Amino acid sequence: LIYNKVYHKSRLRQYGGGWRDWGTYDFEVADNQLWLFDPHPWKDGCYYISNEVYPQHRFAMSKKNGLITYKGSYYDDQLFKLVPSGNNDGFYYIYSCTYTKKRFAKKGAANNKVGSYDGKQYDDQLWRLVPRFQADIYTDDIFHFDNRQGSTPITRTISVTTGIVK
Repeated sequence: LIYNKVYHKSRLRQYGGGWRDWGTYDFEVADNQLWLFDPHPWKDGCYYISNEVYPQHRFAMSKKNGLITYKGSYYDDQLFKLVPSGNNDGFYYIYSCTYTKKRFAKKGAANNKVGSYDGKQYDDQLWRLVPRFQADIYTDDIFHFDNRQGSTPITRTISVTTGIVK
């Protein structure tokens, strides 16, 4: 999920396959608000940004049309980088890697008021990335037995259940 700083309930979403079928949404969370940042293989820090529901479409910074989504071949104008706000607050500017002054901007409260901007930095150009899941990683030692001094095989049956059980 990608939230705007000024319009704090507004999340980027894509609602169709057209090049302008995207914007923000302030209410329930849906799959079309989930985004994948796919790193470029050799342009460090630059990512293709695609949607969970429309994975063939990627954001692009068009010189003529501003910020759009594009389905087709991969081009450099589809690459973006995250630049921290500088306030250590978890917000980022999303800059084009090709048109290096252009960045994502939320220009008003309406869902369609999202585009690009290349002037002075304002808070409505800041975005927070929120992961889909909260993950906790840990190791459980299920069975441990030291048989280095013995020659007898060890036989043990262990049942492990992962997830939810009714």
